[in-house]
Amino acid sequence: MKKTTLRISRFILTAAAMACAGTVSAQVVLGAGATLPQSLYNDIFSSNGIDGVVGAWDYEGGGSGEGKRRFLDKFSSNTVSFAGSDSVLKMVEFADYNQKNLGTWGPLIQLPALITPIVLGYTKLNLPELSLARAQVCDIFAGRVQTWGQILGNGDPQLIRVAYRSDRSGSTEILSKFLSDTCSGDGFLISDSFAAMVGGAMANGIPNHWQGVASEEDMSAAASANGSFGYLGPAYGFPPDDPAKVAKVDGFLPSTLNLLGISTPPVGTAAQDPMNWIPSFSSSTPGTGYPIYGTTNLLVAQCYDGGFGVGSKGLAIRSFLARLYSGARPYAQKISSHHFVELPNLWKVAIQQTFLPPSSNGLAIGNSAVCSSVGHP
Repeated sequence: MKKTTLRISRFILTAAAMACAGTVSAQVVLGAGATLPQSLYNDIFSSNGIDGVVGAWDYEGGGSGEGKRRFLDKFSSNTVSFAGSDSVLKMVEFADYNQKNLGTWGPLIQLPALITPIVLGYTKLNLPELSLARAQVCDIFAGRVQTWGQILGNGDPQLIRVAYRSDRSGSTEILSKFLSDTCSGDGFLISDSFAAMVGGAMANGIPNHWQGVASEEDMSAAASANGSFGYLGPAYGFPPDDPAKVAKVDGFLPSTLNLLGISTPPVGTAAQDPMNWIPSFSSSTPGTGYPIYGTTNLLVAQCYDGGFGVGSKGLAIRSFLARLYSGARPYAQKISSHHFVELPNLWKVAIQQTFLPPSSNGLAIGNSAVCSSVGHP
């Protein structure tokens, strides 16, 4: 209730200010989804970080799966205008959206927002640093090691209490890509469901002493208990440069990523497919950087109900994207303070040229040839 009250209050104040200026009333811009970037997005929105755009902003969490549902589902009672997701849109979700919504809402667009490490947070009294080989990460999530002594090479009998996401989580999906790629033959699957990810690697199921949680904040709390080990984004109390709180992998903290393996943006016909706009990463060779990372992404619409005039949510969202991918880097300090990494310039330029004015590309947001009679709420 408190969050709703604050959002409405900001909207009333903004609309009143615009009325005094003789302009149209602003539309509220509501997003939801991944909790991994939630604190960053609300930091940007609450500080009036969208130049030249007056509007009320709020980003609710709920997890990547919930954010996608609220953006994609025409019959949702709480539809959002954009969604954050660390989980890549699936072909079945894309096809279902096009079948149900394309004729009234217009095309959807999926974009990478930022690069994020997934940190392995831990709490263990009197342990100033935890350095893991890749094989040890595999052993922990496969349940082959159960005690801290098995990891530390001593007789410590304390159980490792692994905290995991019980909802559909993009953090889980990023971790699953690393485990599937690295732990050859273990049976890890790529999935945003932890149970599905470990199903082929655990003959006896998830151990009873492990703890399921449903958000990044809950993961942070669970991993803060002595003897606990979890995985989460970098902005929730486990700084990627703190060896007393996050594990090294291959000798590297999550603050040192190797981005040499990032794919290049799509070109030509491939660039017209929204499913091709999330970069892929090859697991970095051991000894070159921290290997568990991916992108947190945005789902937006090409067309919005209400158009792209002054005070519209369409203009607000497009302006936010223009700043996010700008070479001037207006959000650089906030992104860095929340421990995320900006996209390489090659990706920023490609996104600008394809999706943002003055682009005349078929996928340009607000393209009048596409948006004359359709719009996402």
